[in-house]
Amino acid sequence: PTMMPFLPDDQIDWALHQIEVGRQAGLKTIFMSHHQFFSRAESVGVANNAFGEALTGPDRIPGPLNVYQTSEYSIGSTELAGGLSNDQFPAANTRLLNQFPPDVREYVSAFYWGHEHSTSIFDRYVNITRGRCIGNSGIAFTTDVDQYAVNGETVSAPFGGPPPLLPK
Repeated sequence: PTMMPFLPDDQIDWALHQIEVGRQAGLKTIFMSHHQFFSRAESVGVANNAFGEALTGPDRIPGPLNVYQTSEYSIGSTELAGGLSNDQFPAANTRLLNQFPPDVREYVSAFYWGHEHSTSIFDRYVNITRGRCIGNSGIAFTTDVDQYAVNGETVSAPFGGPPPLLPK
């Protein structure tokens, strides 16, 4: 299984700083990312994966060539939101939820992401008021697949159920 994406320490520090500067100035913040914070249709990966972590071993060796330092590998999957084990696929990206605390997610006006080849407008979920998937919908799907259906492999119960779409 794929490991869920997250930000290296320098990038999360920068992003949180920018959000705080905006908050202090009374500005609205819109967060844009390729990777989704949650999904109805796809797995966002697993929090820990021995193979994936082994591949990133060189990135975790201190030194001048290490440009991808992260403290996320020191946090086990059961310590993250939902408390799920390594073999479970959460409906929400528990790594990004860990990096962006609930008060930060509450403050951000809207989250836009791509990755999936569809568009979705979500109702409030995991302290994200306006989650929007604006993926490339130009890639055709077969008509016998409901691209908005809930993925049966993901675990959503710890987050209150699957991510809700806003009514049409």
